[in-house]
Amino acid sequence: MRGLFDLHDALSPRMDVAVEQLLSADGFLFREVWFHRDGDVLRCDSLSPWHASGLHDAEALSLMRAAADVLQELVSVSPAFAQAIAPLTARFAVIADLDISWAPVVELVADRLVWQRPGPLG
Repeated sequence: MRGLFDLHDALSPRMDVAVEQLLSADGFLFREVWFHRDGDVLRCDSLSPWHASGLHDAEALSLMRAAADVLQELVSVSPAFAQAIAPLTARFAVIADLDISWAPVVELVADRLVWQRPGPLG
């Protein structure tokens, strides 16, 4: 996604910049997950590698599980990140990267997939 801070290594000094971006701006990308705040929610939005119309439940859940793993990795390696997100509730979704913007595809709400378009095909 164009214009977002892209973190390549969570152990680098750039992690401090990523935390600043999370707290004061549009968040950051790390391992194809866009971490950003929406009020008291930490949005963990996986970028869909598939065209949105080809995404199915299993792939969406897999992307969200991977995002949860990445979130846990960041918490474990960065005390500043862990402190910044401590009061936030994490929400997971899959979005379509449209280069200069994005579109919601599916979100996990109360352990249920909520599709933003007609449900998965096939």
